[in-house]
Amino acid sequence: MHLYRLQLLRVIAESRLAPQVVTVLQEAGARGYTQYPVTGAGAHGERAGTTPETTNVAIEVLATEEEAVAMLE
Repeated sequence: MHLYRLQLLRVIAESRLAPQVVTVLQEAGARGYTQYPVTGAGAHGERAGTTPETTNVAIEVLATEEEAVAMLE
């Protein structure tokens, strides 16, 4: 078994932006991702996820440090 040191990159975005975020991540080298709905509150108010307009998603990618830096640029 081989062990690898990886970084977890998590992006929180409005669900309507998810396809664009995934495209950017894949173009930067992401080979796969996990996406799931999330709720919470912050500077822009509560995101309860009760309607499509208030739904956020988390998109997670495992990457090497170099890949993660490229994805954030």
